[in-house]
Amino acid sequence: MLKKKIFSLFYIRPMLRNKYFIKNLLMLLSIIMLFFFICSYTVSNNSRQVLENELLNSDRNYIEIVGNSVDSLLLDMRYITATLDVNSMVNTFFLSEHPENIISDIYIRLQEKLEGYVNSYSSIHSIYLYSENCNTIITSSGRNPVTSFSDLSWMKYFTDEPEDYTIFSRAKDDFYPNFLCIMKQVKVGNSNGAIVINLMLNKIPILTTTQKHYSDIYIINDDSQVIYHSNQRYLMEPLSISSHLKHYSADMQEYSCISKENKKKYAYTQLHSSDYAFSYVLVTHLENYSRELFSRQTIFFTIFMGLFLVIFLLSLIMGVRFFKPIEMLTQLLNESSDFIESTDYATPEISELADKIVSYARTNRQLADELTVSLQNLTQSQMLALQAQINPHFIFNTLSIIHIKECQALGYNHPLPAMTLKLSRILRYAISSTDMVRLQSELEYIKQYIDILKFHDGDEITVT
Repeated sequence: MLKKKIFSLFYIRPMLRNKYFIKNLLMLLSIIMLFFFICSYTVSNNSRQVLENELLNSDRNYIEIVGNSVDSLLLDMRYITATLDVNSMVNTFFLSEHPENIISDIYIRLQEKLEGYVNSYSSIHSIYLYSENCNTIITSSGRNPVTSFSDLSWMKYFTDEPEDYTIFSRAKDDFYPNFLCIMKQVKVGNSNGAIVINLMLNKIPILTTTQKHYSDIYIINDDSQVIYHSNQRYLMEPLSISSHLKHYSADMQEYSCISKENKKKYAYTQLHSSDYAFSYVLVTHLENYSRELFSRQTIFFTIFMGLFLVIFLLSLIMGVRFFKPIEMLTQLLNESSDFIESTDYATPEISELADKIVSYARTNRQLADELTVSLQNLTQSQMLALQAQINPHFIFNTLSIIHIKECQALGYNHPLPAMTLKLSRILRYAISSTDMVRLQSELEYIKQYIDILKFHDGDEITVT
């Protein structure tokens, strides 16, 4: 095992110093990183979109449940109103100035009937039966003369041509709690009667026991006034109570989006009631969503790093596998042609290439030796041919005669006879020397050649 590790390090170390290997490895890693970056961005973006779509669908379904529950409750209140409207005792109460003379204990019996309705719904605060004929208001707690009854703000919604029912928001005695009232106005000649059911929105179970504890529910009428939210202080509040309500529009039947406020994301979902003039709005704060998204991104990043390390190791192993034969062939080519020899390699393909390289190297060496011999023979032949073309004796005899005449005319100490003698000796040496000579002879004739150059050029030439 240790030998294998040492063997691996022996081949990996030179590769890490090879610029081509490093260049290709970095290029491969860059491609892998780019591929994984694109994949991670795509997966992260798709994951975010999937989570957001799931969240918006969940909020859409939940606000629909809330809206259906509230609408269903209001439908029940309308049913109670219609039931009381056709009740004989209630009609007697509306029509007669002294209904107790017609039906004995009518006030007690109507009170008990109202009390039964109030006790059946936790969200019903009270039910009023008002008769202008007998100037009386009956509630679940008893009979009250109009003049001594303090909560009369609902009377301002009376009209000359009453509708089947009227729904409006008001505050009891102009103070908390706030009511959503369902009123049935009854016209008896010139007199008015009314059935008024006061609902407490903050007691409706679906609004107070929301499963989404990190969400806020709003009910907003078509006049863009908030008639309910969990921390409501006033009867009608503007949309400015929450910056999250900036997306509200009374003209939209349905709308949902993911938005951001102060670097915090939230989901906004709006659904208009199918029967009433208000919309239900759900604002979900996305702390849990952000944590879930971060958790998914962490898992993906962990998987990404694991895959990256695996691919990096595979790339390194493949690089070693491919680079090792190249390194061997490079070493083979770098060997001296005098010592190059065939070697056994791990794969037959590399062995075949190495054998071809060795064969070409040997052939090249043989051709080089043959070329060297041929050049030597050619040089010697050219020298012999040159020597054959020139009659050396004629040249040397002529130079000797010139030397003698110069000495007679100029004297033996004159430089011109000496230069002629040196030229004769150089020519004799050049023509007669076709093979290796001694260094001393070569230097002697080089000095004579330099003397001739100095005689010709004077002081313009300097020899070191």
